[in-house]
Amino acid sequence: MIEAINLVKLFRPNKNKLGILAVDQVSLSIGKGEIFVLLGPNGAGKTTAIRMLAGVLPLTGGEATVCGFDVKNESELVRENVGMLTETPGLYERLSGMKNLEYYGQMYGLTKSQARQKGEELAERFDLKDRLQTATGSYSKGMKQKLAIAKAMIHEPKVLFLDEPTSALDPVASKNVRDMIIELAKSKDQTIFINTHNLDEAERLADRIGIISKGRLITIGRPKELRTGPVNNVRIVLTTLNGNSSAIEELVQSCKGVISVIFTKETNTVEFTTKNEPRTVIPKVVESLVLNKNEVFEVKLLQETLEDIYFREISNN
Repeated sequence: MIEAINLVKLFRPNKNKLGILAVDQVSLSIGKGEIFVLLGPNGAGKTTAIRMLAGVLPLTGGEATVCGFDVKNESELVRENVGMLTETPGLYERLSGMKNLEYYGQMYGLTKSQARQKGEELAERFDLKDRLQTATGSYSKGMKQKLAIAKAMIHEPKVLFLDEPTSALDPVASKNVRDMIIELAKSKDQTIFINTHNLDEAERLADRIGIISKGRLITIGRPKELRTGPVNNVRIVLTTLNGNSSAIEELVQSCKGVISVIFTKETNTVEFTTKNEPRTVIPKVVESLVLNKNEVFEVKLLQETLEDIYFREISNN
């Protein structure tokens, strides 16, 4: 549903200056019914990437298709087939919630009655039904965010672009939005592209995750694949020690395949990293410790969290 090859966006407000490279050679492929989450710090290029793919912002370089339409030459057809939640709700604050939904629904080709019916369904889901006839200028920030999501979904687009969808939402509303995103992807085969810096949200939702930094897509994969990092971390808990901290660290470090070692005396734990298969290294380390009269209580392979992966990739780039 979404194909991008070497996307580039250069902002050059002054032709005499070099400009700002917001998106730098980004390539990705996202399938039908997939939930793709783009993670990155503020200013990394997440919003710019979404706006380009949604046909709102012209490309400086590269090419992309969304729903089979060329983003450069068929941007109007792209916009007809996608829904988009931006950083700002984009609501007419003097109009009621329902009038906003009717207006945007009709813009996407729905009749007024169809837009009203769909608007009522979405309002029920987002707990907005009691305020649909009220001017949106009186809504709280969270209510505006929920109505903006409903606006993006009203025409049941094939692709849904969501920029920080749960920002300003309370925990109940956030869960509601997450549940709806998963339901749309599974039952309606909608492709959903989410920008966020919320690691927990990415973990809960994503089929695949991309991490972007300084405009470049630095890694992409399923959460399980991303956790298979360049090194493996192992923790060994000892109950009986023979020797001081330095001696134990030297002992473990001398084992083939061990890269680095940290011994924590307060908890009697040895943590080491290895690039090798842990099952080939752990027995050697345990044997070495036991032969030197250290009693091993527990051995645990530590799995990287998404937070570990995120900060590792960002710091490396």
